[in-house]
Amino acid sequence: MEVARYSELTPRDRADAQRTLQANAVDLDLEKESALPHARIWVSRLEGQSVGCVLVVWAVADELQIMQVATRPEFKRKGLADSLLRTLVNHARQQRSRWLLLEVRQSNSPAIKLYEKYGFLQTRVRRHYYSNPSEDGIDMALKLEP
Repeated sequence: MEVARYSELTPRDRADAQRTLQANAVDLDLEKESALPHARIWVSRLEGQSVGCVLVVWAVADELQIMQVATRPEFKRKGLADSLLRTLVNHARQQRSRWLLLEVRQSNSPAIKLYEKYGFLQTRVRRHYYSNPSEDGIDMALKLEP
C-alpha cells in the first residue's frame, strides 16, 4: 500500500488543490480562504502524485471547525483523508484545542465511519441542512482532553 503524505497548502499546490475541490463540486476559492487569519489548509497525496485530498479548517478560540474535506474520486479509499484527519487531531492536541467540530451529510457513511474511528460523536441532526439534493446534516464533535 502506498503511503499518504501531507503538508500545509503551498502556493505551488494551490491550483492542484483547487482542482480537487472542483472534482467534488465544492465552490471554495482557496486563494481567498487561505488569506483568512483563522483558516488552515492541508493537502494530502500519494508519493509522487498530485494533490488527492484537501482539508480546510477554521481555528476559532479553542475549537477547530472542519469546513471541508474533499478527495478526488480516483484517490478515494487510499488513506488520504485518514492521513489528514490524523494530522488534524494531532495538531489540535498540540495547539491545546478543546474541540474538533464538523457537519457531514447523513448519507456520507464512509466519512461518518472515518470520523467515528477518531472518536467523533454525533451530537445532533440538522434537518434539511444541505441542498442539491436536500438532505439532513449530522453535527459531530470530538472533545480533546486538556
